[in-house]
Order: sequence, then structure tokens, then C-alpha cells
Amino acid sequence: MLLTKEEKIKNEKFRRDQAYSWLNYVISRITYFDFFSKDTFEMALNSKYFAQICNRTDVTSELLLLSLFETDSELTRVLRSFKISKRKVTRLVSKTNLKYEQKNNFFERHTRNFKNFFVKYEENLNKDIIFSQEVHQIFQKSSELALKRFKTPVISASILFLTILDDETLSACKILKRCLKNPSDWPVLKYQILKSIHLQESTILEEVVKNQHYFAYLLKTQLSEKQYKTLIQKDMLPAAIEYFRNILVEEILEFDKFAYFEKETAQSMALVNNRPYLTIKEKNL
Repeated sequence: MLLTKEEKIKNEKFRRDQAYSWLNYVISRITYFDFFSKDTFEMALNSKYFAQICNRTDVTSELLLLSLFETDSELTRVLRSFKISKRKVTRLVSKTNLKYEQKNNFFERHTRNFKNFFVKYEENLNKDIIFSQEVHQIFQKSSELALKRFKTPVISASILFLTILDDETLSACKILKRCLKNPSDWPVLKYQILKSIHLQESTILEEVVKNQHYFAYLLKTQLSEKQYKTLIQKDMLPAAIEYFRNILVEEILEFDKFAYFEKETAQSMALVNNRPYLTIKEKNL
């Protein structure tokens, strides 16, 4: 049966709305970790490996800062321009996170061979390692800064770093200040980070159509800041977002929804059906 043009448009709108609704359900966001960009997520993960190597049970703000240098981030380029190197940060971090006998070989183990340690510990990461309250506060403040100041749901590495810069009570912030030779460079460093964030967010608002913003932010969680900036510089961001959106919608329409619901229901039942019930005999006892 041949469909009219109006019927085809109606069916296409229905498929689109169905895909969007299902997409919202599958990737529903419940914690600030879900809003991390690729760089930020890598920082959080690497900081736990650093904590394990340092024989710590929690992640400090200094270890979170150190993990920044293990990501493919534009931030590291900006920091290098201010003479803030991985070597300087590592030596300062080692003074507060390692025992005296460990300090001598800390730099070589953590800066030159980190990837080897990553492979070594990847299958044996101590699941009991947690983020300290200090780090959780950084994450929380970063999410608030992203939404209120930059009008974005994505917590990028730059926004996380700016949160650290804004809180002078943090050990990580004190380390950064010690790395700067000239105190007057501090506001300049902040400005450079702000300019980088503004470039990314203004490009989305000015060059991406409004109904594609949702996919722009989803794409941002999948790319490093360096990759995202490259798309902007080459004027490819709108096209990349459109391509990403088409691939995502196509995949979500082919997704086995019934198998997903079955698995989710089974998991839910397993969580709530642990309540013990007494038999009549047991009740009489």
C-alpha cells in the first residue's frame, strides 16, 4: 500500500519521537559522573589508579590534579605555557601522598611508567578506593558551575580545573600556586581557561541549531576537548553533530527494547526481593 506524503511525514515524526523518548530513558542521567566529558572521566579513573599506587584508600584533590597530565587535554598545553609541568606537580604531590621511603622513586614510577602501572592494575583496581569528601565537593561545585555559569550540562576537564582554581582552600590549588613563578600569572591562567570554555559553549549556541543541542552535549561526553576543539577550528562541528545524531538514532531504533526491559526487571526484582518472610510455624515461635 502506497503512503501519501503526509502519511510518510507522520510516520517519520512518530519514529523520531519514539527514538528520542527511548534515548532519554536509556541514558537517563542520575549522578554528576554521568555528565563527565571523556577527559574528566579519564581523570577520575586515573586518579583512583594513582591512589592505589600510593597505597591510599581515597582520592585527594592533588591526585585528581596529577591525573590531568595523563589525559589528551588542551589544559596540559595551557599549563605548559605557564611552566606548570607534570614533573613539578608530581614532586609536590609526592610530599603529601607518599611515605618518606617512597618519595625518591615516585617521579619515575608515576610520570614515565604510568601506562604500565595502568595495565598492571586495570584488572585489579581496589574497588574500595573512594573519592574523598574534598573531591566529591569539587565534582558537585563543577556541576553547579557548568549549569549556572556556562549553561551546559557537561562537566569538562576545563570546568573541573577552573573549580579547583576558584577554591584556594584546596591542596591542589595551593600546589598550582606554588608552581607559578609569578603570582600575577594566576588571573591570566584563569582567563585562558575561561576563554577556552567560552569558545566551546558559544560555538554550540551560535552555530548549532537548537534542536541539535541535546546531541551536541552527548557528543561532547564522547570526545576529548582537543578533539572537540579540532571540530570547531575546522568548522565541522554542526556536521559532526548531525552525523552523530543520525548514527545514534539508527542504533536506538534497532535496539532490542524487550530484552533490555527483561534484564532491567530481573535486576530490580533481585534488589527488592531480599526481604525474609516467616512461615506460620516460625511466627508462632
